Amino acid sequence: MAASKWINQLRVKLDLGSDYAVAAQLGVSKQAISAIRSGSTKVMSDELSLRVANLLDIDPITVIADQRKAKARDKPTKAFWGKMTGAAKPNFMQLVVKLAMAAFGVLVFIPWALKRAQQVIADMGERNLENAKEVQQRALENVAPPQSLLSLPQELQNSLIDLINYVVYILC
Repeated sequence: MAASKWINQLRVKLDLGSDYAVAAQLGVSKQAISAIRSGSTKVMSDELSLRVANLLDIDPITVIADQRKAKARDKPTKAFWGKMTGAAKPNFMQLVVKLAMAAFGVLVFIPWALKRAQQVIADMGERNLENAKEVQQRALENVAPPQSLLSLPQELQNSLIDLINYVVYILC
């Protein structure tokens, strides 16, 4: 696909009314966007292709390979980049980022879980075991989750919170 079509697709998806707005989103000059849309610049750089892909929420390899295919001068190179475009898995990078965020969230989650458990144990020293459920609930309400946990997908947040509730329950 021509670079101008990628820019037009971005413009439509983000509902951007001007080349200036597109340029601002991509961090380039209005002249750079105008040159791509007019056809005087036929191929985007890898960096710009990456930004476009991220804003379009697609695998960056799709856009980069497409632009490299357009730039290639011989058939074997064009064929190679054409295969790379077709081989790209949709949202692969998003999956990698989500997994990395989950791993980070777990690392941050462990100290948070320990803090919650310590609160429950400390509160239990003040009360008898018959009130353990009430103490557990109070401890869970009083400790706010870390920001990094809140940035995780809701499903993962719920799973991690269920896990810590189970740990706190076992400790009580």
